[in-house]
Amino acid sequence: MSEANPSTTSRTEFLDRIRAFLTILVVLHHSVIMFGGPGGWYLRYETPDGFEEILFATICSINQAFFMGFFFLLAGYFSPRSLERKGIPAFLGDRFLRLGIPILIYGLVLGPATIALAGTADGVDFGSNFTARLARANFSIGPLWFAEALLIFSFLLIGLHLLGLRAKPDAALPNDKSLWTSAILTGVAAFALRLVVPTGSEVWNLQIGYFASYVVLFFGGCYLAKTKFLEQVPVVLAKRWGWISLAIIPTFFIYALVAGATSGKEFNTTGGWNGPSIAYALWEPFVAWGLILWLLVRFRESKRPSKLLSNLAPYAYGIFILHPPAVVGIGLLVHSLKLPVSVSAFAVTAVSVAVCYAVTAALLKIPGTKRVL
Repeated sequence: MSEANPSTTSRTEFLDRIRAFLTILVVLHHSVIMFGGPGGWYLRYETPDGFEEILFATICSINQAFFMGFFFLLAGYFSPRSLERKGIPAFLGDRFLRLGIPILIYGLVLGPATIALAGTADGVDFGSNFTARLARANFSIGPLWFAEALLIFSFLLIGLHLLGLRAKPDAALPNDKSLWTSAILTGVAAFALRLVVPTGSEVWNLQIGYFASYVVLFFGGCYLAKTKFLEQVPVVLAKRWGWISLAIIPTFFIYALVAGATSGKEFNTTGGWNGPSIAYALWEPFVAWGLILWLLVRFRESKRPSKLLSNLAPYAYGIFILHPPAVVGIGLLVHSLKLPVSVSAFAVTAVSVAVCYAVTAALLKIPGTKRVL
């Protein structure tokens, strides 16, 4: 997500379209949470019952299993080549521009503005609330935790680079055995990590409970950086793992249903020595591996690439940075229309993406902004 502009990189176009697709999923994810899906967000309306409750839980659970991990995989895949091409000083300079500046702008301005917007739902004046937060330098990192994590991972990558542990073109490629093994080990690591830091808890603004798969995917991407694996994923492997993912996805929801989660019984997936936490930790990587491989081949082999995603791709990072205040602000307006919550969530997603696209396009006309966005 945070690499240089598509026009100045060697990335193939289908990977840029994937990046745009994932960005839309991020906006959808937060819109769904706002209208009652599971998770945390600046503004939340009443949780829906029945079909929409199940729909929102499904969207959020599947998204959470793979979409941010996919971003980390893409970032890891391109980082080693960038590091070797630019050298450590220039690589760090680029990281601070592309990651550090958005963190500061969002944390000090956009984050407080989003909080103040959300406060208007309770009758709090936006202007005075926002001004007070600016005066106190209230810092709210929001979704820019992703940029913070990439900064940390970039330093770790430099450490590995200095130790001589670098990407090699002849690195062993993923196969069924390595994918099964890594999925199981990642699930076990997630379960163990959540015994210490449950999901929903933060350390340095990061939900560490989800980081088992993020670490595996980022550094897995680094390991494969010179193999061209993402561009050449075997169709047979991707289809097989796509079917594995498709078969595994409903199992967790069936388990939840049988365990009585929909009838009010406790079903804790945040961490601990309990069945739901163990099942959830193991479920996530199998869903992620299959969806990621399937999407890589699906986008690569598409005979009619999406023009919408191609057009959005150069602006995806800007959309990602700007979407929280857009989602909250537009959500306030849409909620007043009293539409069905599923319609509201998808409407907010579409309008937010369009607004952030337009704002990003305008910002990129300002000299120097392309080095950040």
